Amino acid sequence: MNLGSVKSTCRVAAPGIIQSFNSEEQTVTVQLSIREKRNNDGVETWEDLPQLVDVPVVFPRAGGYVLTMPIKPGDECLVIFGDNC
Repeated sequence: MNLGSVKSTCRVAAPGIIQSFNSEEQTVTVQLSIREKRNNDGVETWEDLPQLVDVPVVFPRAGGYVLTMPIKPGDECLVIFGDNC
């Protein structure tokens, strides 16, 4: 795999749309807003990426306070991918 193909498949962040919110677990199911170009035997197609499930929600917090917001299906979000667990 050359460097160009590695760069084209590596993601650090992507826009998404909330599909559902689990308030007890503070997780969401997200559909990424971007599509991916696939090349199948010379035929290029654009495909939706699979939904991401059980994605933890991060709210800003400091000094014993937390800023929360109501989350509902259809809300836009930014999904950040960590390169290490």
